[in-house]
Amino acid sequence: MKLLSVITSLNPACGGPVECAVQLQRNLTKLGHVFDIVTLDPPDATWIHNCVPRPICLGKKNHRSRNIEPALIDFLHSCQREYDGSVFHGIWTFPNVAIRACWNKRHRYVVFPHGMLDPYFIKYFPFKHIKKSLYYRLIAAPVLERAHAVLFTCDEERRLASASYRPIAGKRIVVRYGINPPSFSKKPRENPFEWIKSQTDCDQLVLFIGRIHPKKGCDLLIEALARITPAFPSVRVAFAGPDEREWVPVLQKLAQVRGVADRIIWLGPVYGNDKWFLYNVADVSILPSHMENFGMTVAESLSQGLPVLLSDRVNIFPSIVRAGAGFAAPDTIDGTTSLLRSWLNTSQQQRSLMRVNCLRLFQDEFQAIHTAEDVVRVFQQDLVTGN
Repeated sequence: MKLLSVITSLNPACGGPVECAVQLQRNLTKLGHVFDIVTLDPPDATWIHNCVPRPICLGKKNHRSRNIEPALIDFLHSCQREYDGSVFHGIWTFPNVAIRACWNKRHRYVVFPHGMLDPYFIKYFPFKHIKKSLYYRLIAAPVLERAHAVLFTCDEERRLASASYRPIAGKRIVVRYGINPPSFSKKPRENPFEWIKSQTDCDQLVLFIGRIHPKKGCDLLIEALARITPAFPSVRVAFAGPDEREWVPVLQKLAQVRGVADRIIWLGPVYGNDKWFLYNVADVSILPSHMENFGMTVAESLSQGLPVLLSDRVNIFPSIVRAGAGFAAPDTIDGTTSLLRSWLNTSQQQRSLMRVNCLRLFQDEFQAIHTAEDVVRVFQQDLVTGN
C-alpha cells in the first residue's frame, strides 16, 4: 500500500503525535509499504534535517507559523488518487480543514485524535470549548463522519471521547499503540546523567519526562515531594522536557516555598540517546497527569524496564497495574503522594520483579510495529462497526 501521514509539525517538542507519525513511517516501511509524511513545517526547520526519509514540507521557508497553510489544500486535492489512504493526526488542526474542503468522496483516510476529544479540556478550558464546539460541528464532525475510521489508542480514550462533543461521529475503533524498541549503548560509564546521583546525595531518582504543562500535574509532584521529604530526604526529582507555557519559573517558586528546591533537577528538553540514558539512571518514572490518552513516555519507561507511577487519568493505567509494572492513584496531591510512598516502601526484591514485568508488558502490548499492522488492517477492511 502507499499511504500518507498528515501532521501539522514534526517538532519533537510537540510530543506523542509526532512520535506516532515517525514510527508509523519506519514500521510501515519495514512491512513493505510506502509511507510519506506531509507537514506544515518549513523546509529549513531544524528538526527536519534529522528526518530520514525527508518529509514533504509545505511551510514557507523562514516562516515559523504553522497554523494555516493553504498549500496543503492544493496538495491534498491533487494527491488523493496517488495514495491508497491517509492518516490525519489531531482534531483542532488545519489539516482537518484541508481535507474537509477537498475530499474527493473516494479517498480513504483515518484520524488519530491523540486525546484531543477528552472531556478534560472542556472542564478546564471552558472558553476555548465554546469556539471548539462551533469548529467541531462545522469541521471536525463531518471529517470524522466521512473518515474510514477514527483510531483510539485504548478503550478508555474511546469511552471518554464519547462524553465530550456532539454528535458522536465516525467509526471509532481501538488500535494497538506503542514505540519502537531503542537501540543504544547502556554502558554505565558512558551515561551522562550519572552526576545526578553522585553529586546530589541521591539514592532514589524519580523521573518526570514530558512537556512541562499544567495538564501533566508537575505541581502535584512538587507538593508530594515536599510531603515525603521528611521521611525520605535522599529522594530527588528530575524534570526533563520542553516548557512551552513558561511554567518552570512558577514551579520553581512553588518548590522554594515548599522547601524542596534543592531536591529538584531541571534538565530542559532531552532527546535522542540522552533520553534513553536518562531512563537508565532513574529508579522510577512518574506521570501524574490530569489527562493522558496514552502516554508515550510510559511505553518508553517500560521498554527500559523502568517501573511507572501514574495518575488514574493516564488511560492505560489499568494495563500497568494489572501487569505489576507500576502503581496508580488519583490525580491529586494526596494521590501523587501515595504513589511516591508506595514506591519508596517497596522492597528491592519487589522492584526487581516489577522491572521484569515492565519488559514483558512492553514486549506484549506496547511496540509500534503493532500500530503499523493495525493501521494496514484498518485500511484493508470494509468497516461496519459502530461508535
